[in-house]
Amino acid sequence: MFTEGQKPLEVEILVAQLGNTTRPTKLYRIAYEGTISDEPRFAVLGGDAETIKSRFAASETHSRPCRSR
Repeated sequence: MFTEGQKPLEVEILVAQLGNTTRPTKLYRIAYEGTISDEPRFAVLGGDAETIKSRFAASETHSRPCRSR
């Protein structure tokens, strides 16, 4: 379909609602087609996101929660 000329851009957006002592931090990923995903612990945008996400989930280096100051 797009063999010549410019290709359309694909944009992903990450929305973070930072938690505090009474509510948890929430992450929402909005994909280029409008799909909204609730991400429980962390989010990966762009690139080979599924591979990066699975490798990151397998490590224990991300155990610190996000906090607002």
